[in-house]
Amino acid sequence: MDRHFKNILLLFPNDTQVFSIYEKFFKKQFADIYTVKYMEYFYEYGLLLTEKHIKNLIRKKSIDMIMVFFAGFHLSIDFFNNIKGRRKIVFWFFDDEQYLHTINKYYAQIADVVVTTDYYSLSAYEQLGIPAIFNAFSINAFHAGNHSPIFLGKNIDVSFVGYCKKNDREDYLDYLIRHGIDVKTFGEGSNNGFIEQNKIPEVFLMSKINLNFTKLDETSWLNHDEPLVNRIKGFKGRPIEIAIAKSFCLSEYSPAIERLFSPGLEIEFFYSKEELLEKVKYYLKHEEEREEIAIRANKKAIENYEANTCAERVLNEILILLDKDNPKKINSADIYLSAAFKIKNVIRITLYMGRMIKNKKYKLFFELIPYLFQYGLWFFLIGFGRGFKIALKNYLK
Repeated sequence: MDRHFKNILLLFPNDTQVFSIYEKFFKKQFADIYTVKYMEYFYEYGLLLTEKHIKNLIRKKSIDMIMVFFAGFHLSIDFFNNIKGRRKIVFWFFDDEQYLHTINKYYAQIADVVVTTDYYSLSAYEQLGIPAIFNAFSINAFHAGNHSPIFLGKNIDVSFVGYCKKNDREDYLDYLIRHGIDVKTFGEGSNNGFIEQNKIPEVFLMSKINLNFTKLDETSWLNHDEPLVNRIKGFKGRPIEIAIAKSFCLSEYSPAIERLFSPGLEIEFFYSKEELLEKVKYYLKHEEEREEIAIRANKKAIENYEANTCAERVLNEILILLDKDNPKKINSADIYLSAAFKIKNVIRITLYMGRMIKNKKYKLFFELIPYLFQYGLWFFLIGFGRGFKIALKNYLK
């Protein structure tokens, strides 16, 4: 495809391994790539200098496409609307299961294309007249061929890698242990503690059964007014990572994951603690069946979800949507914001101010004050009151 976009700006929230992988990928695809870690810049230099820095970069480098890897309110909808002009804007959202209806869909009004990791948010964006693409790969998944199970014996019966204290994971893990299952856990709140990212594939390779849980984080002030998210079983990249390791995944059910892997053929699901225990016992005894499932999952993952392969596909889909005049896209100068969104924005500004005080950046604290009143007095009173309570707890002790 003719990639006529020459100067690309990547707006990352911070400098992490995940975003560095994205950056390396895009640098291979385009001649001129520029990056700003906007969240880090914001906390160091404040909102005004962050916005000025981005605007200057856009002007000096003649940026014609902006890819925003979204992480919150640090940059406002008005800011993105102002810098858009003739440039194309692509938003990459990673938590639409939780935040589509509280935050992300409002920012998406500015976008020419949205990339989402939630299969079921595609229809919601399309209903709003916003072209959307499903990003089905896990950027953390190591590339095919980096490790081989031939050299690592399957000496772990059952393992889980992740934050063990999230939601009801401990209940499930303790249930297995009480019933005599040898479970090794890795990560925050686990028996083995923190594990380096590059060591995680070794755990997958050495484990006969790799567990995956799909319940979301408990609601916070960002989405407490959408309590039904407590019923959602979200998309997790972990089954893809496990499959690329040619290992067996036993996952809590998720309709999104069922779209990626066929139950009983490429993955197994459980719906309860009792069923989890039953299937763990079954697949520990049936090694050949377990390994056949892992092999089929590996083939599916390599062909469809391996990082480089899938990233190339997603990028091509983005460029196709940007190249054509999509009659389904709603072009409107109007920006719609709910009362709940405005209140959350004021809460977030209040929390930023609390963090600035904690870090003794008083000048940056004062420059945020006008933003408290951007929606009027009523929204200020409600949002600031709620935000101050949270800031008092987290920053102003």
